[in-house]
Amino acid sequence: MATHTLGRLTLKREAGPFIFSVTAYRGDTVLPPHQHRDAYLCLALRGEFEERADGRQLLCPSGTLLAHPPGRTHENRFGSQGAACLNIFPQPAWLDAHLRRFPFGAEASWASRRLEALGQGLLKELHTEDAAASLAAESLALEILAEALRSEGPRGLGHPAWLSRVIDLIEADPSAPLGLSELAGAAGVSPGHLARGIRARFHMSLGAYVRERRLARARDLVLRSRQPLTRIAALTGFYDQSHFNRAFKARFGVAPSALRG
Repeated sequence: MATHTLGRLTLKREAGPFIFSVTAYRGDTVLPPHQHRDAYLCLALRGEFEERADGRQLLCPSGTLLAHPPGRTHENRFGSQGAACLNIFPQPAWLDAHLRRFPFGAEASWASRRLEALGQGLLKELHTEDAAASLAAESLALEILAEALRSEGPRGLGHPAWLSRVIDLIEADPSAPLGLSELAGAAGVSPGHLARGIRARFHMSLGAYVRERRLARARDLVLRSRQPLTRIAALTGFYDQSHFNRAFKARFGVAPSALRG
């Protein structure tokens, strides 16, 4: 079976019925339209990217799990900080036995902090050399599949027009005091419908999604500009620098000042 994916291969290992690989991508990389011969899962571990197929697009931050069916044409655009992806290739015999339980034959995606945590645990086991590592890796891969199956359902590629308008407003100015009622009015839907739509698509509340986008913008400014951190905190909608520092470290595991050396 073919297990090659575009990107820089940093790890490849087999455990039970799965072949695992980790690929890294430089910032602002664009992968032209391409296909994969075999079905596989791709879990974003770091950074974010955009997947495009059939004229639709999907933003994939860390914690996003994508099911890639064989022969499906898609392209990818990676964010300024690059990304790392964990790829899971089921062996053909295992895939045949489980195809009805999991949509390996159709594009689908899921996103959650739980998937991100499971992916990081799996990555750790793939770097471990003791006698239990292979069993642990296989077990975590099955946990990832189970987490996806038990979620609220796969996200389709692309967004309804009203949700795209909301996302565009949030992306245009993450620091703006965006309220549920105002965003719902701009989208032409009820506040309840907007809240449910955001949670179904991103597996988080509207407030958590806005905070996630603010932190992503802040990280980009920290790494790509020399603006003072107090200025970046204000530009991205945080009350003050201490609030910004706490939120940034909680999300990325490091203070913003540490990223500048």
